[in-house]
Amino acid sequence: MAITKDNTEYFEKLNIKLKQQFCINFDDTGYTKEEWISRFGDLTLDDAVSEYGRKYDLTTIADLFK
Repeated sequence: MAITKDNTEYFEKLNIKLKQQFCINFDDTGYTKEEWISRFGDLTLDDAVSEYGRKYDLTTIADLFK
């Protein structure tokens, strides 16, 4: 399935994943929908969130409590 900026379901799920892993939402990423799709659109949702975290050296919530 191709992801577009109008794919509301994808971006809702993305917000949930970002919140669960890094306690941020999509707006906090600083990306527009088009930029996100261009950078991470070829990855699964989980891989995209993980890659975003690696790119910006973010600590996951789970790692905070180790």
